[in-house]
Formats: sequence, C-alpha cells, structure tokens
Amino acid sequence: MISGAGNPVGGSNPAGTGTGLNYIGNHAYGYSGIVNSASQDENVTLMSFTTGSHYVVCEVQFAMKHDTSDNIGFAISMDGQTISGYTISGGVGDAQLSNAMPLIIPPFTKIECIGVNNSSGSARPLTVTIAGRVYA
Repeated sequence: MISGAGNPVGGSNPAGTGTGLNYIGNHAYGYSGIVNSASQDENVTLMSFTTGSHYVVCEVQFAMKHDTSDNIGFAISMDGQTISGYTISGGVGDAQLSNAMPLIIPPFTKIECIGVNNSSGSARPLTVTIAGRVYA
C-alpha cells in the first residue's frame, strides 16, 4: 500500500455495479452495469461520482450493443467540462469502443460518464468501466 494513501471509502456496492467509484486499499474501480440509453438524443448517466482528497490514475472503457444503423455517443466530463467524447456510427455490431482511455482524476473532482443514443431506433444497452490506483 502506498504510504499515506489510507483506505478511502467510496461506493455503496463494492462487489457490484452502480454509478459510483469503489475503493479497495489503493485500488479504485467502477462498473456501470448495463444502462439502457434513453430516447433519441437524450443523455443517460452511466457513472457520476466525486473523488476525495486523493487522486486516481485509471483507465476508462466504454462498450455497447450496437445495431448497424445506430449513432451512439459517449463523453467524460470533469467538473462540468467535457474532456473527451466520440460517436460511433453504424456497422460495428457489439463493440468495446476504442482502447481504454488513460485518465488522471485530481482530488475533489466530479466525474460524469455519459452515453447518448443519437439514432432513431430503440434504446441500446451501454456500459462503462473504470479501473486504476489511488494515490495520496
């Protein structure tokens, strides 16, 4: 364990899914589980949490079940400012989108991972995972 990192407390379901970040020792992780996208062009929150007095070095990975006619978007924001986002357009099928994105989350930062179904089709299952380490 990193000296001074302590054991931050977070998340209400450390073994399962939810919108928060979980901590075990100096590890941080979160699994949104499957969240169905809302109606067309409406954002759905996959994860939303605020870090404590520590910082987190992690990777973020989005995934979805995708129809060939879909346009699905994802975004990550820190304290209300979008830091990354992209849209995947038809023809992909089930997808783990791109490579995991490396991210450093500063102390006392609000993180939101958003998905949006930009298609005229029905709701689509979206997910995000976050895994990394906590530092004091």
